[in-house]
Amino acid sequence: VQLNCTSNILSSMTSAATSDDWRELPSSASSSVPSNLLFRVLPTKNTTSTTKKASKTADDDDSPRSIQSGDTVLVDIIGRQADNPQHLDGPVFQQAKSWLVTIGEPFSLTRPLESALLQMLEGQTALVYVEATSRYHPFAGVVRKYHKVGGGESSTEPYTVPPHSNLIYEITAIQIVMDTGRLNPYFPIQKALTLKNIANDLYQNEWQLSANQEEGDAETASSSRSSSSSSKNSRERAIYLYEKAAKSMKTLLGGTYFASVEPDHPQRKQCQTIMMASLNNVIAVYLRAKRWRQAREAAKTALKEDSKNPKTHLRNVKAHVLDPNNASIADETDQAVDKADRVICYKDTEEKEFKQLRAT
Repeated sequence: VQLNCTSNILSSMTSAATSDDWRELPSSASSSVPSNLLFRVLPTKNTTSTTKKASKTADDDDSPRSIQSGDTVLVDIIGRQADNPQHLDGPVFQQAKSWLVTIGEPFSLTRPLESALLQMLEGQTALVYVEATSRYHPFAGVVRKYHKVGGGESSTEPYTVPPHSNLIYEITAIQIVMDTGRLNPYFPIQKALTLKNIANDLYQNEWQLSANQEEGDAETASSSRSSSSSSKNSRERAIYLYEKAAKSMKTLLGGTYFASVEPDHPQRKQCQTIMMASLNNVIAVYLRAKRWRQAREAAKTALKEDSKNPKTHLRNVKAHVLDPNNASIADETDQAVDKADRVICYKDTEEKEFKQLRAT
């Protein structure tokens, strides 16, 4: 039945989306099981490149490049629930704008999106249809609740993707971007921002627990990481991406570029902001999972980079005070509260929450 699943879908399409338009994406080289991923390139809407090419001489090569493993690509992504490949206006469960992703980078893109990009040319837009039975389904065992970005009543009620749903993605490969990190910090900054944004998406919209594990048991969960994102839950993927973003910014801040510019250079501040936001978000992930010891360790790491960061101190206090076993670390808790008290002032947004924690 599984072998015929994709062919049945293809044969059922209307003339608006014929079997000639769609093809199946390959499975891994070691697998004979169909991927149950369908792929279709959409007609290009932008004629600028065609006009530009027509004005070139015969000696100029302005043809679009094919995307290869290791390329860094600027992409836009929209994911929807879809009953079939022709269902293009289903409920949205993911939106990403201007993500700078590297093909083959662990834990960033899901297998359906990465496989699609490897079949695309720079500038193309494509559809990827993911059957519920696909071994590469991104939400196998994961609850995806999409919180819309922005204000309004619609942003308060997240859309939950029903279990065993078929999905369809629209992905645009805007351009292949060269790594210019040796010349200026723009490229590594945008890469780090994307890593943080992908992790934010996971933290805000996906929160996986295995069927036999409660959140309180997460303290004993394995923290090992493999190269296969399908083997890791959303929580561990988020931690990995936040840590990688923070590490890249720390490396950049300690490099030769910022050694030769003024201390108040705006990009220096941007790097520091991304680094601390990423480190603080690692603490937030551990706190949400009730992994108190790891949260305290993450807070120590963050405080080494900025000992006066109010948010870091607040989350460090949380990791101490909210731990049910905090009686065994009473002195350490008192020190954490005392240090936070000296840093968090009445102007800080963290002040109210800190006062509540201190009163517990």
